[in-house]
Amino acid sequence: TSGTQTLSIGTQTLTMNDSVLVNANGAVSVSGGGIAGTGAMAVASSFSWTGGNLVATGARVRVLAGGSLSIGGTTARTINNFGLEVAGAGTWTGTHAISSGSGGRVTVLAGGTMGLQGDPNWVYNQGGAVSVLEVFGTLSRTTSTGTAIVPGLAVTGSVNVATGTLEA
Repeated sequence: TSGTQTLSIGTQTLTMNDSVLVNANGAVSVSGGGIAGTGAMAVASSFSWTGGNLVATGARVRVLAGGSLSIGGTTARTINNFGLEVAGAGTWTGTHAISSGSGGRVTVLAGGTMGLQGDPNWVYNQGGAVSVLEVFGTLSRTTSTGTAIVPGLAVTGSVNVATGTLEA
């Protein structure tokens, strides 16, 4: 009952077909395999996506206010028909690509933040409905002089590009 308990998804796929709550003493790390299903996961602590696939039939993970989202690593990953939402603080580091399609989306909710660090690419190459990076909170780019490529960028909130280029 003390310390942090981590659900680590390395080579298998977690299929969630119901609601899942990861409280402040829990953490989720997806480095391979992935998450599938029709359910919704709420994360009050940290969610790390360094590899693997978020491919489902409408499933989503929401990082709650006060929680953190980290997208990084060097391995390929895919998001299809899946929603990854951040109401807390998010960072997207590195130079890797996220393959997407079938309406896959990353959403920065109102009050949430996402910092683009490095030169990541969002690639629509899986077919189906166009995937999007939706920003209702704040998207910032402050640490790289290169180019981050994010087609399907939909902004209602704010975007701050202090260094480098953000190509939509």
